[in-house]
Amino acid sequence: MGGGRPPVPAVQIDLDAWSAAQRMGVGVNIGNTLENTASWETGWGNPPITKAFIDHVASLGFKTVRLPIAWDTYADNGRIDREKLERVGEVADWITSAGMFCVINIHWDGGWIDSGDKKKFGKAFHTFSPEADRKFRSYWSQIARHFANRDQRLIFEAFNEESHFDGSGSESDAHAALGRVNQAFIDTVRAMAAIMPGGF
Repeated sequence: MGGGRPPVPAVQIDLDAWSAAQRMGVGVNIGNTLENTASWETGWGNPPITKAFIDHVASLGFKTVRLPIAWDTYADNGRIDREKLERVGEVADWITSAGMFCVINIHWDGGWIDSGDKKKFGKAFHTFSPEADRKFRSYWSQIARHFANRDQRLIFEAFNEESHFDGSGSESDAHAALGRVNQAFIDTVRAMAAIMPGGF
């Protein structure tokens, strides 16, 4: 597993969203690994991600790698497992050290963000419930804190595959719920950036 947090880069490129998008070029997704909800990384038949694999991806000309992550599945009472954070950090550092951008997110992870399991979530089915809101902000605070000293080649994606908010009411209500999730992500990460030494 990866050790301590890497040092703050001596020079950080000041990128706005448009400049970053131009540099990101063609990307690849490493799926069915770190978002595995059955058994971490290898439970769906893929081998562990290696540095050699990441270097090979870079050699093929890819500029961006997306790492979908299941955090909640392996959390304990709302706390993300430290070893999971360090493993994601290890892979992310391999990616950025190879000169690529790395995108990490909260990926499906059992469907807790949009309360996608009707039997489990009952009246909250397909809504962004207050419980989900609290958990979402907590996880992104933990993730942002852990990755605070990485440079701008590490990018956060709020969430993926959890956007069914039709239980909120009308179509416009569902769109508003989606907006609240994204705004919660923005507010949480920016708040962490404001208080962490070195920012993001």
